[in-house]
Amino acid sequence: MIIAPKVLFLNGNTIEVPIKNTTGRVKKSPHEYKPLSIEEVVFRHKGVKIVEIDHIGFNLPWFDGIHPDILKLRTQLSDKSVYKLFPTGEPWDFILPASEKEIHDQETLDYAVVRRPKFEIVSFDKSSRPLIQFDVLLKKTGKELSELFPEGIFDSGHNNVWVYLKNPYDLDICLVLNEWKKGDWGEFFTSSPPSQSPEDSSRA
Repeated sequence: MIIAPKVLFLNGNTIEVPIKNTTGRVKKSPHEYKPLSIEEVVFRHKGVKIVEIDHIGFNLPWFDGIHPDILKLRTQLSDKSVYKLFPTGEPWDFILPASEKEIHDQETLDYAVVRRPKFEIVSFDKSSRPLIQFDVLLKKTGKELSELFPEGIFDSGHNNVWVYLKNPYDLDICLVLNEWKKGDWGEFFTSSPPSQSPEDSSRA
């Protein structure tokens, strides 16, 4: 029996989040893709320069608002990290790398600083399959990446390609390939709402 992966947050007390479908429902992704072996992905990457990782994270399926485990994380991690809700309202939470001093004095946080790798926590309803993602930055354009990995999903809105990996778990593991550009998009989070809203408190 293969045990589902889990994420551990260590903040004095261990917070454990299983990466599995707890909805009791099965829902197929609306996107078509074909998982590749890691060996095939490495082979196609020959000659492609990987610059760095922008963020890693996980998606938990939930079909009624925000996943309960994520609501708990918003409460438990809000004063122990730079935990940000997505400014435009999507359920894509981010933890930004920061020093201990910055965490305790977030009002003066410099969002112009390049902060990588970020950590993303997503509640989503497109599919019942959980997902672990690694968003990497490469010296290739979005068009070139889509031609290199036609089995993946090309996201024209973000100009990146989602490449799914074969794995033994009941979830998706995905490399999200992005064109590297100078700078960072951390300043986007200056308009983030508080990481714990009254609605979150009542539902946690």
